[in-house]
Amino acid sequence: MVDLINGDTSFARSREGLEENRAAVAVTGKAFNGEEEKDVRLITTHIARSPEVHDDQLNQTIDFIKDNTKDGRPTIFCGDLNGLPPEIRIAFSKMSGFITERTTRTSVNNDRTLDYCTYNEAGVLGLGNVEVVYGFKTDHYPLVASWSLAGENEKPVLQVDR
Repeated sequence: MVDLINGDTSFARSREGLEENRAAVAVTGKAFNGEEEKDVRLITTHIARSPEVHDDQLNQTIDFIKDNTKDGRPTIFCGDLNGLPPEIRIAFSKMSGFITERTTRTSVNNDRTLDYCTYNEAGVLGLGNVEVVYGFKTDHYPLVASWSLAGENEKPVLQVDR
């Protein structure tokens, strides 16, 4: 934005912004299975692709997710990790109980998978569906994912659109 305001067509400040600090966001929602109510933690982030900061941001994300799952409640993570499946699988395998779902191609510019949904079921969640929605004009295609509480596999009770 600074580049546009100053009329700087080199976009130097914008390029520098590729390595800015990033944030992860966590929120607790309610999911219902008939009369039974469960707390479910939802976490998302967008980390940089730049090699200078990517690994550090991925490790910080994993630490953030670990901190948010210490109480044992089911947790869903969806985010733009700007990493290829082997790297993401290794990162998430460091956390007990997380199941990493590889989506299909989410990058508009190539055949790469850069966006992921993963979850720690904590004996409660089951993955309903993960789909990539093609056709949007952006650098990544959005993911639409749904989960169900155990015993309600036919009807998703929680949906996350990214």
